[in-house]
Amino acid sequence: MESIGHPLLDAGVPLPDSDGHFLTGRWSLRTHPWLADHTVRGRTVVPGTALVETVLRAADSVGCDRLDELSLETPVVLPEDGGVLRVQVTITGSEGSDGRRYVSLHTCGADGVWTRHARGTVLTTGVSGEPAGLGSWPPAGARPVETAGLYERLSDQGLAYGPVFRGLETVWRRGEEIYAEAALPEVARRAGGGFGVHPALLDAALHAWSAGSDDAGSDAVRLPFLWTGVTLHATGATKLRVRLTPVTGGGMSVLVADDTGRPVASVETLVTRPLGEDGGDPADTHTTAAPHRVEWTPLPAMDTEGRARRLAVVSGEALGLDRLADGYEDLADLAGQVAAGECPPPDYVLAGIAPCAGTDVASEAVSTAGRALSLVQDWLADETSAATGARLVLVTRGAVAVATGEGVSDLAASPVWGLVRSAQTEHPGRFVLVDLDADEASLTALPAALDTGEPQLALRRGEPSIPGVAAVPATPKLPDGPWRLQVDPEGELDGMSLVPCDAATRALGAQEVCIEVRAVGLNFRDVLVSLGMYPDAENALLG
Repeated sequence: MESIGHPLLDAGVPLPDSDGHFLTGRWSLRTHPWLADHTVRGRTVVPGTALVETVLRAADSVGCDRLDELSLETPVVLPEDGGVLRVQVTITGSEGSDGRRYVSLHTCGADGVWTRHARGTVLTTGVSGEPAGLGSWPPAGARPVETAGLYERLSDQGLAYGPVFRGLETVWRRGEEIYAEAALPEVARRAGGGFGVHPALLDAALHAWSAGSDDAGSDAVRLPFLWTGVTLHATGATKLRVRLTPVTGGGMSVLVADDTGRPVASVETLVTRPLGEDGGDPADTHTTAAPHRVEWTPLPAMDTEGRARRLAVVSGEALGLDRLADGYEDLADLAGQVAAGECPPPDYVLAGIAPCAGTDVASEAVSTAGRALSLVQDWLADETSAATGARLVLVTRGAVAVATGEGVSDLAASPVWGLVRSAQTEHPGRFVLVDLDADEASLTALPAALDTGEPQLALRRGEPSIPGVAAVPATPKLPDGPWRLQVDPEGELDGMSLVPCDAATRALGAQEVCIEVRAVGLNFRDVLVSLGMYPDAENALLG
């Protein structure tokens, strides 16, 4: 691996079979003590500006100069005992006419569990110009904004900043625009450079929004969530001028300049959201072994009108995929015809996984996984598909459960998802997993769904969804009134829920008594009742 020479990244190496890149680093309070000055609800959280800085440096390693989009999914919480988080940044090979690449950032703590914190896209613009700077300063017509007590108020809301992050000096407001000056404290300057923009300095400049915006009095703890159109124009600044402008639809645009007014960085849109909006709490990351589950999230509608995508199909008869594009006997047949010039190289090759037809599900699962493994190996051996950036799309039907109570109708195809997920990790950008239902609309919507660029998709009634990992709440939300534990659908443990029930509060009937229970646990009988395996399970009570 080659040394990167960046404070947040140690080394990098090119990915084989593509022009992607893989970079690593190690973060802790011992190696990066300045991060201790950024805490959220009592925990040390790596600021979003540091993740942006990390991804920008990773993008630079493959010649990309624009962070087109970066979604911050989970806060990076540093262990309080000084323990180390291993950091990995993966950038895929370039795709499409604009050379777009997909990027992801993961960390792993002492528990050995890898967590994805950010994902997005980077590209090369080739544009040498830069936006107009902030030479006229302070801006004409701007009025000063009082900042006294800002950090005390933020601390009361759960955001505590130490000296390194308290670089905000002056704030002005003109209409809806916020202007500010920020400087990197001397202690941070002495710690060393190497950043494009020091994360603490940029974070401090963004505090101007909390000081001068209309929602400055809100009690919600807000953290960066989505960055789009991020470009670095200059490096090494220790004093900044910043302009924050609200954008239509929410969020703000950001223009950052040095103390002479020359542009340093620009952000087309920065969107923040309240911490905990989706149940997230920084203390949940790398601190407890909380249970997690897969949740499927619907994707918003996309405008795919006029998009040209070349499809090819192998093994598509069983799922009807051959109705979407020309079919070929196998991957070798397709490769041969492409080499002979008889057909253009496809963008996507659809491979159907035939549903289980027998009664021996175990044997069917083994054979189905074997066929999928052969497809994966043959695809990786094809140098032409790797050079063109084509993706192999393995399509199943009913191999994953998307909605609660949906169930899995093709259990034999489920191992294919585990197999291909592993292949996706080892070979980013080469494979796509899609699960359909029996609705004809889902098959019709499949080509357009591929344009989302998502590596895993499920189509239900023609609507695409993507999987994500969500923490299971430690304490379930109880109904407002009396309740009971119910299993729905019957025979499945994941269908257990708390439902309203007045049995505990209604008047007692003949031969009934009321018993107060102070503690209860789950026993094996409860499991049998839930699975419908207990005598008269329909009428048996849990507990």
